[in-house]
Amino acid sequence: MDEVATGDAEGDVGVASTLDMFREHEQVRQMLVSIPTAVKLPITAEKAFEDLKTLLDEYQEQPHLMDPYLEDLLGLLVALTRDNTQTTEVTSQGFKYLWLFTKVRGYKTIVKKLPHEVKDLLPVLKLLESEEVKSDFYGSYVLLMWISIIVYMPFNMMGFDTTAIAPQEGDTVQPTVVER
Repeated sequence: MDEVATGDAEGDVGVASTLDMFREHEQVRQMLVSIPTAVKLPITAEKAFEDLKTLLDEYQEQPHLMDPYLEDLLGLLVALTRDNTQTTEVTSQGFKYLWLFTKVRGYKTIVKKLPHEVKDLLPVLKLLESEEVKSDFYGSYVLLMWISIIVYMPFNMMGFDTTAIAPQEGDTVQPTVVER
């Protein structure tokens, strides 16, 4: 980080910082990989979130420096949130981290880097309907942002026909987004 003295005509001098590259990308990558261990205790999960927030906030004024590494970093987070074997805490932390990247880099850039294939529509809808995500701001925000790019893909609605699946006896039928 270079510090540059700035001033105006009246002699006021301030310090501005400029960055020349995203030097912490390996540290950030390690933080993302260690999410499952970080969320074992609520206090370590919160500390990990705050550490990443502090680190990424340094790039608020020059977020483009993260661009060469975004695809890899977002890929790790998306894989984590897609993994059905992960706990709710891990998925929730993944959504929080995705929100941090969105806050710093901007949703237009992040949404372009998210996977946007037709096969992603139903899993994202199911995640959005899940009880864990309904009460989670970060999860709802990221999933709605993600679905906003998926719906631009042309697809055949007949592929999502859920009328062929008959409910089992004793099942409580709750209409899903696709059935509404």
